[in-house]
Amino acid sequence: MADKSKTTPIIGIKPVPMKLFATWEVDRTPPNCIPRLCSLTLTRLVLLKTYGSDISSISLAVKMQGSKRTLRSNEMVLPSNGLLETELQLNFSLQ
Repeated sequence: MADKSKTTPIIGIKPVPMKLFATWEVDRTPPNCIPRLCSLTLTRLVLLKTYGSDISSISLAVKMQGSKRTLRSNEMVLPSNGLLETELQLNFSLQ
């Protein structure tokens, strides 16, 4: 009988909601610049491939092209088999 823990993703527990927000410095923008808001919501994370035994946690990062700011989620601990399937409540907002 095969060991299912090596082939089946672990289903995560209830997600912790995270709301990450960043704004640009509007003092340095030209007067014709119109502020925009980009929102990204992630509700599910599935890792179907192991990334090595030396990786024990991951975090997700969002960055807009041309921006210096990067928003990062909290670290998420990976199960020992490295496979993961979990619900998320991640909201990234960039202005």
